[in-house]
Amino acid sequence: MVDILDEYMKYIPMHPNGLPVKIPLHADGLSCERTNDAQNARINGTTAWSQLQGFQSNIQEWHKRHNDDLYSGKSSRDRGTLFQLKHYFGHRNLTGNVTESFSYVDEFLSFVTMGYVTLAAMHFMYLENLDQIPVDFPQTLDGKLTLLKSILKSILDMIFISCQTLVKGIMHVSANAEDKEYKYCQCKIEKAGEMMIFCDNRKCPNGQWFHMECVNDEEDEVPEDAWFCSRQCKTAKTSTSKRKKTVSS
Repeated sequence: MVDILDEYMKYIPMHPNGLPVKIPLHADGLSCERTNDAQNARINGTTAWSQLQGFQSNIQEWHKRHNDDLYSGKSSRDRGTLFQLKHYFGHRNLTGNVTESFSYVDEFLSFVTMGYVTLAAMHFMYLENLDQIPVDFPQTLDGKLTLLKSILKSILDMIFISCQTLVKGIMHVSANAEDKEYKYCQCKIEKAGEMMIFCDNRKCPNGQWFHMECVNDEEDEVPEDAWFCSRQCKTAKTSTSKRKKTVSS
């Protein structure tokens, strides 16, 4: 499982501050347990990436708890609900027991999603049916790709709240605030659990506390007397003291 998660981590997006964006990892109960065990096995990793912190495991059986809500007969008179669409398009293999019809549920949800995405695209291109051609439809490949990207962006902004301009602005400001708050090391990135070393120049302009990984030092190589991060700091030293080490929180 550790090797599998290592491979998955290659596809995890990164925050502006260098930390992985935690995404849900849906699986059955046993796989979620193995995921947690793999993360515990990597708890002493030097970075959030090596600690496999890009995942939040979620047991897939949540479908059992919400199946009745999604396909509630109370919405039978409403147009566009899952219950109404299930009967309108004849998906009669769906049952109240999602365990027995999981594949049918998955297929139906994909079918509905594709249908709504198609309707959204038609809405943004002002089309009333699939046979229509959008006004001023581009003739070149580049023009068609530009139109497609524009339509996809509009659909994402409409469906996913995290894609909306206001939310993206808030997330960007928050990420920048985190970057400004972390003032240590030359990397300026917070790395939980990383061993750090102290520069004896009290007025060190480079951060004063440094991740040992960033200065290419090993714990057993740390001198007992003064240590300086650069020649400039050694020249401008203001104090000498016994070597200090710590672990970043």
